[in-house]
Amino acid sequence: MKAITRKDFIFRSVAGGLGMAIIGPRVLADPLADLAVVRGDDPSQATREAVMAIGGMERFVKPGATVLVKPNASFERTPEQAANTNPVVVGTIIAMCREAGAARVMVADHTLHDYERSFRLSGIAAATRSAGGELLLNSKDEFTRVDLGGRALGKWPVFRGALDADVIINVPVVKHHSLTRVSAGTKNLLGLCGGFRKLLHLRLNQNISDLAAFFKPGLTIADGYRILARNGPSGGNVGDTDLTRTIIAGSDMIAVDARAAMLLNCRGADIAHLRTAHKRGLGTYDLSDLNISEFAI
Repeated sequence: MKAITRKDFIFRSVAGGLGMAIIGPRVLADPLADLAVVRGDDPSQATREAVMAIGGMERFVKPGATVLVKPNASFERTPEQAANTNPVVVGTIIAMCREAGAARVMVADHTLHDYERSFRLSGIAAATRSAGGELLLNSKDEFTRVDLGGRALGKWPVFRGALDADVIINVPVVKHHSLTRVSAGTKNLLGLCGGFRKLLHLRLNQNISDLAAFFKPGLTIADGYRILARNGPSGGNVGDTDLTRTIIAGSDMIAVDARAAMLLNCRGADIAHLRTAHKRGLGTYDLSDLNISEFAI
């Protein structure tokens, strides 16, 4: 059954990076890295440079591929409030997928606030259309119930597009969260699920790792250009944001989240759902094991 196999989702796994990086102004000792951390005034350029440092979009998106881009668009907030992913980052990623030859680029999030207002105020709706992407509606018709096979989660409704995609690109905004301390890539996967969101919070750390094990994003790009440093996840006050001008990219979502946590003065080991995912072998929060390319543009 196609909806259950999700294109044999195991094939989403992407080989680990190969390179050695040196912190500095665009100085690399090897063309590839496990993790890229790029700082710059232009979020579009920083996004492109970060993906290039880990092998380019062509490494993850093949000609003719169907791609699902998963931003955080949950709240009726403007980009300046940093509760949602920066629309420039989302639009750039869609454009890069198209340039790599993707046949279809879908964008989806099960929003917590009103769907249309959240996507419109965040700027993600306009950015998606402008870049040639396709917004999936937040309606029952877009979801199908599947067995997630998790340690806590069993059958649950998820976006059909996530099951049909050849690759999921996870594009969270980095922000404070009142329950998990940090919200980034792994927490962002809750937005691929329908149903009653509060039920997913009952065993939140285990549920997040179950979703990570099921969806297996091939690429995670954390938007740390403007972060919600306090009063997350919904925010609403620009004064609670910090302009850190940072984009983090990698195929290991747990490692990306661990580096993103540093923008909020946390370590990966401090975050319970990252510890759970790490113990399950879904990725690593130990950044000392990785080759990291970190530079400014």
